[in-house]
Amino acid sequence: MMTMTAANGASVAFLIAAQYRADEIVRRAASREVESAVAIARTIVTPDGRRPFGFYFLGDARPVTYFLGGRIYAKGDLDSIDQAFAAKLAELMTNYGFNRVVVNYNGGEWIAPFSDRDVLLPAVLTH
Repeated sequence: MMTMTAANGASVAFLIAAQYRADEIVRRAASREVESAVAIARTIVTPDGRRPFGFYFLGDARPVTYFLGGRIYAKGDLDSIDQAFAAKLAELMTNYGFNRVVVNYNGGEWIAPFSDRDVLLPAVLTH
């Protein structure tokens, strides 16, 4: 697993897909190492089977969102995917002004904006 370190502190907000916006579950990590948060994410499953799609460390002035698997799409990528899904992403990106989004399936399809400071991790937590 890759070694990445975040700034000081150890409270982590895990993002769970919900109906209109993400639910958050806050847990205390032993350190602010990304691997420590990923290990906690692997233990979180809601009663209806949803798992975290991402997390961020609380207390950061400009938090980085770490996405747990998924795929990043930019507007230029939409020509090469299923037309119905591309139309859905294009509408979302246009309506909200997103240049890139990440799509994740950890307990349900979730689409979130993806910024230059966000990180896509290879940790996929489905089933």
